[in-house]
Amino acid sequence: MISSLEITGFRNYHEVYLEKIPEKTVIVGPNGSGKTNLLEALSVWLTGESFRTINLGDAISWGWQGFSLKGIFHHEEYHFGYTPSERLYRKNGKTVTAREYRHHHPVLLFLPEDTILLYGGAEGRRRVLDEMIFVLDEEYRGVWLTYFRVLRQRNTQLRADPREARVWDRQLIELGSQVIEKRFFYLKQMSLRLSELYRELYGEKVELRMLNTFRIENSIKESFAKALEGVRAMEYQRRYTLIGPHRDTFEIRLEDKNFRVVASQGQKRALSLLLKITVATLLRDQARLPLLLFDDVMLEMDHERQKMLLAFFWDSFPWVWTVYARDMVPGPKTYEMIELPLSRG
Repeated sequence: MISSLEITGFRNYHEVYLEKIPEKTVIVGPNGSGKTNLLEALSVWLTGESFRTINLGDAISWGWQGFSLKGIFHHEEYHFGYTPSERLYRKNGKTVTAREYRHHHPVLLFLPEDTILLYGGAEGRRRVLDEMIFVLDEEYRGVWLTYFRVLRQRNTQLRADPREARVWDRQLIELGSQVIEKRFFYLKQMSLRLSELYRELYGEKVELRMLNTFRIENSIKESFAKALEGVRAMEYQRRYTLIGPHRDTFEIRLEDKNFRVVASQGQKRALSLLLKITVATLLRDQARLPLLLFDDVMLEMDHERQKMLLAFFWDSFPWVWTVYARDMVPGPKTYEMIELPLSRG
């Protein structure tokens, strides 16, 4: 899998060279030893993005001007470099775009906060959904970013002079409809696959359902335009955009009941993991085998169900798992171990 990885100037790793990270790797070390930093380095190396911060400057080692992550993944060389003034994406020695760089080998993160986001408010569930679709569909990221750029401009106009905000309606409806359409498409795929996995694990039916801020009849665009006209007077009063995909979310149903209310903690943690595993299987269908990164994610369920859940990914995908004690990985001892702290300059 990862034949080599050279980390320079990243967090607490000033100059570190890892000769090999096998397809099943457990990183073990006490708190503060750099487990999450190493997992973050892997994620940033392959995607150019951090799961801990929007500002990559936060990841530069103290006293350094930038960082460099370079290595061999599936026989291809990837090099991501960062300084406050530049991002470098190089693949096999050639400079490429961010999209070309991260397309072929996606990364899926399994984080403790996944469960909090998924069972918290609408914003958290919306974030979980969008981040999964980002991995599945690179075009969605561009449409999503442009929609929110238009949304910010429209909201600025609503605050300054509400009656002039109409000039942004056409773009808001066009881009927002594309976001909604993509969400419907991928949520349906995820729901079908998730239902199969969850039924195998618990023998019950789960379903993902979109919750939109306006009723969709006929086309999404026509429905969005009609609904936007219906709330215009209220928007003039409140000075912000009241409906659209920026306020939509989804819910999880268990045998037609609200999953958040009726599920146990073990079921909630299991479904959080299964949701990402579902995305992994959809990526595999696209011939894009993802790398799974688990940051100290433990399973709160009985031993038999642990074994069943682990079987969904244990031998099917490459993965790296961080733990703070040797005996904390519940699966078979078919993995290799990296012990922290590593020697570093």
